[in-house]
This record gives sequence, structure tokens and C-alpha cells, in this order.
Amino acid sequence: MNPHKKTKSEVLNIIQGEPDLDIRKKMIIQCLDKERHETTNTARKHMKRHESMYNVKARFYGCRICGCYHVTTKFK
Repeated sequence: MNPHKKTKSEVLNIIQGEPDLDIRKKMIIQCLDKERHETTNTARKHMKRHESMYNVKARFYGCRICGCYHVTTKFK
């Protein structure tokens, strides 16, 4: 495992350590609620499958919180 990538429990500790509740909610939506992908290749595969199944436009991004990649959708 890449030393820059964090486990779910480490991410949860980071979020719980944030004093501002609004920022906590944003961090949960951006990272904790989403499926994690270790590489851009796996994120890209998931993105394409998601686009074809749900007929939506999707994109992936590198997460600053956990160090992995997440897929997000933008509806047409």
C-alpha cells in the first residue's frame, strides 16, 4: 500500500478532528461516502461503467483527504 494513502479509520480520525461541522459534512460527502480506487485505471473503469449503466456523465478525482481516487457524477 502506498504510504501516502490512508485507511478508512485514518480518514475518519481526520474528519472527527475537524472542529468546524460544516467542513466535516463536506469531507464526509467528498471522501468517506464514496468508493475508493487505488489507481487511476480502476477509477476510469468504474467511471465508464457508471456512465453506461446510469446514462450520466462522470469524472474521477484524486482525493486530498485519503490519497485515493473517487468517481463523481454530473447529471446531463
